Amino acid sequence: MFRMIQIDSKKHAEMLQVALEILQGQEILIKDRRSLKINLKEHLELERESIYKGNELLDYKWLTEREGLRLLIKNWRDDELKHHKFLKGLSEKSYIPISSDDFVAVLREEEYLEKRYLLLKRLHLEKD
Repeated sequence: MFRMIQIDSKKHAEMLQVALEILQGQEILIKDRRSLKINLKEHLELERESIYKGNELLDYKWLTEREGLRLLIKNWRDDELKHHKFLKGLSEKSYIPISSDDFVAVLREEEYLEKRYLLLKRLHLEKD
């Protein structure tokens, strides 16, 4: 059980490291997100199955007599529910910096926004 907690903590640290890299300027462009999206979709399916299995286990009558085991399974299932919700939301987000007053962004697809972002970045670099 402690090994599972260690692995979970390590995953959290890795996620925070990725967030830090993004804040420091690393770009996540569409070509990178395509494989990420496929992996997220596969992972979401695995979590759906885990949640289903956790719910099945929690329905067993004999588990009510084993309070420690029931608590462990419930926490594991609840953790999977949180991960599933988080990853589903993450898979639907844009990673292109957009100003809050950019009304064009609301009406355009992400490919357009990325092309515009890269063009403006290139123009800015050429200007300097």
